[in-house]
Amino acid sequence: MKKIGPALMVLAAALSLTIPACRKSPDKKTEKEGTVKSQRQLERDISEFTKRISQNPNDASAYNHRGGTYYQLHRYEGAISDYTKAIELDPSQAELYINRGRAYIKAQTYDRALLDFTTAIQINPEDADAYNYMGDVYFLNSLWNEAINAYTKAIELDPTYLAAFNNRGFAYKNIGELDQALSDYTKALELDPTLAMTYNNRGNIHFSKGEYEKAITDYKKALEINPELVQAYSGLGFVHERLGMLQEAIEDFNNFIKHAGESYPEYAVQARQKTKELEARLKQ
Repeated sequence: MKKIGPALMVLAAALSLTIPACRKSPDKKTEKEGTVKSQRQLERDISEFTKRISQNPNDASAYNHRGGTYYQLHRYEGAISDYTKAIELDPSQAELYINRGRAYIKAQTYDRALLDFTTAIQINPEDADAYNYMGDVYFLNSLWNEAINAYTKAIELDPTYLAAFNNRGFAYKNIGELDQALSDYTKALELDPTLAMTYNNRGNIHFSKGEYEKAITDYKKALEINPELVQAYSGLGFVHERLGMLQEAIEDFNNFIKHAGESYPEYAVQARQKTKELEARLKQ
């Protein structure tokens, strides 16, 4: 993926696609579906689906659900195998191709993923999910214009597609279409105002446009929602530096170091160097 902005702000690129490709926010989805299953529960589910398959080897649904369980366990080869069997048994279901395509993405087999999403669209041209995941394949390969086209189609089919707005905004940022990116992030926040990363990413756009007060507002809102979001501390640091508020910038980068030390050690090193530079400038 391409880097954006100052060195520490490339973390925004590293943590893109954090919004699951679904129409709802991850938190709201969890509230509706209950807590995430434990690994032990998932293993039990696999046993149950395996039992169903042994009783009826032509049960495409059982293969599909067992594939989904493998997917949740990050066992993507198993998921691909089961989805493939389900497709052999019922090749008319677009959902099965989408599921296998998602597993191919996780396995970084992007050409196969793209083929599956294309097939899903041929089966059902109105499937917004297929276009959105196709956008993800292009996104992960830094093919920004192709990603924008796919996300746009998903949004046309479903104007409330949160993930498509988020990721299209990031793609627009990478081709320099800052106003379009700003519009997409704003729309995503209208759909779900609890997305800390989206506030951070919109703050990056305001920073790039020289709208520093708006950038500060967005970074602070991101940290209000998620005080552990290290990217927002980095963003604040660069804004405060640009405004000549060196003491505030030092505090921001120290907060970045505090929260990023173990998770992003290489960026913590850069932040320490940046802090020393700012301290020297402050003394001068």
